[in-house]
Amino acid sequence: MKISSITIKKFRSIKEASFHMNDITAIVGENNAGKTGILRALNSVFNFDEERKFFLDKTHQYAPRNNSYIEVKLKDIPDKSKLLSGYIFHDEITIELKYSYSDNKRKLSVVRGNNKKHIQNLESFIEELNKFLTYVYIPAERTNHDIMWNENTIFKKLITSFLNQYTKNRDTVSSDIKRSSRRIHDTVLSKLEKQLSGLYMQNKDIGFKIDFPSDMDYTSILNYVELSISESFSNHLLKEWGSGTKSLAIIAMYRAYALIEDKDIILGIEEPEINLHPQAQKRFVQSLSRNMTESEVQTIFTTHSTVLIDELKHENILLVKRKIDSKRAFISSIKQVPVDFLNKYAIKESAHYNFFKLKNSEFFFAKHVVICESPIDAYIIKELIKPHIENDIADISFIALDGVNNLAYPYYLLKELSIPFSVVVDYDFFFDYSEQKIKDSRNNYGLPKYQDKITKIETKRRIIDDAFSKNIDKLEQAKGYRKFFELIRYAHFYSMKQCLEIDLVCSSKRARELYYKILKLPNSDNDKERKKTLLTEKYKSIKNRKNVLEVIENLQPAEYPESFKKIKNAIIEDVNCNNKLDIDS
Repeated sequence: MKISSITIKKFRSIKEASFHMNDITAIVGENNAGKTGILRALNSVFNFDEERKFFLDKTHQYAPRNNSYIEVKLKDIPDKSKLLSGYIFHDEITIELKYSYSDNKRKLSVVRGNNKKHIQNLESFIEELNKFLTYVYIPAERTNHDIMWNENTIFKKLITSFLNQYTKNRDTVSSDIKRSSRRIHDTVLSKLEKQLSGLYMQNKDIGFKIDFPSDMDYTSILNYVELSISESFSNHLLKEWGSGTKSLAIIAMYRAYALIEDKDIILGIEEPEINLHPQAQKRFVQSLSRNMTESEVQTIFTTHSTVLIDELKHENILLVKRKIDSKRAFISSIKQVPVDFLNKYAIKESAHYNFFKLKNSEFFFAKHVVICESPIDAYIIKELIKPHIENDIADISFIALDGVNNLAYPYYLLKELSIPFSVVVDYDFFFDYSEQKIKDSRNNYGLPKYQDKITKIETKRRIIDDAFSKNIDKLEQAKGYRKFFELIRYAHFYSMKQCLEIDLVCSSKRARELYYKILKLPNSDNDKERKKTLLTEKYKSIKNRKNVLEVIENLQPAEYPESFKKIKNAIIEDVNCNNKLDIDS
């Protein structure tokens, strides 16, 4: 049995959210965004007693006078349960938990289409459900307390449960304990009995007896059980190991505890990466994919680890963001890439994941993403805006497309996840060169000529139609770069006047003189001819990253191309606007 989808309403900081659940689901987001609320919502359905006190003290309440609703859809229902089979609708069982804070009552219902049926015998239903499915919530706090023989620790629960299972039909362990206790009595304590009897200064017919209880069993010695790890022929108590090792050991104990009974298991783990070095984190997430037991059907975990989420596909990740709310401190917004994402946008899966290999964290952990056509463009734009946004630069990801045909992948992903973004492109993203290739499309000055109509190249046109569907005619009629820039600005697209290197060459005589020196062009008073030489014969050289950086590093900001200044100002405005929305929304 598995969870197919979850809907949460008015629970903790979650106003309303619905998402599907995969075999592996990672929950990411900044601190205190509400990630844990998802794991606790699931725990409320499957292990209500563990969450009862948090309902009673209203920790789980979204806002005053609001009840909490948690709906879980289950699939792959076992045929052997007649009780559960009676609730199946369209091959799934939909359970809704409602908690009323006014009278502190929990109500479970089964949803069939638009109808809800209240479950009268609540405990019987939960007991039957738990025969086939267990949700194990593993909290973030995993300390020495958890690995000691103390009340309610996972170590004690595991040992007790395992021994109960082992001795369920026949207790062969306690007989060994009784034999050992008799041996202690017969060889040692019996001698002390005689000594006490001889020293008793009253009735000589009285004898002392020192012995163990007749009903003594194996539980008598469990208080002394300790957990240690053996490595390289040495043995050390687990409490003496590092916190990363202890954390993984505790997770292993939770898994073992759940495996004792033959049923499907869903693991809910808070921050499994705690105190693990990157390679250990990578082994952990790979183990989730390859080495789970047959009964461990799903895992959902919160994480701040770039290593963990970079190992997953986009659809395996839930993005949780804080949104300031007028009725409470904040609400948690939960976004997820839809199941049909690749088909919805006609994206080939292999190309999609080749482009995004190891880049999940650049998107899911960013507050703003700037997409550029090339690595040099991304570097220059970052350097332009860095001095003006102070520490906010750490919240921005700069992504190089390595080809504008790759834009569809990040564009639609960011839209689906509602992550703010800015796109910086060359002018030929919108208008193709007049003769398709730049070398065949130059005017007498060496500058490229463009077609009058928006491109029809499918990889670019569908994005342009999506972003500017109502303004295509206006884009084609725009007179001059400044007018065009303002027309595309509302969609957070920003265009170079031509492209980075041509704009640089055309920006100022100082920029050209630097290029002349770097490329060792012969001295001449004819700047126009030498400029044309840069744009034609030396075109590959003016694009060279080293040359571009050397030119820019020796220019004053006032000498930058107009396009650089306009793009810089627009992106700074985007970032500041998003920061203000985070505060005021």
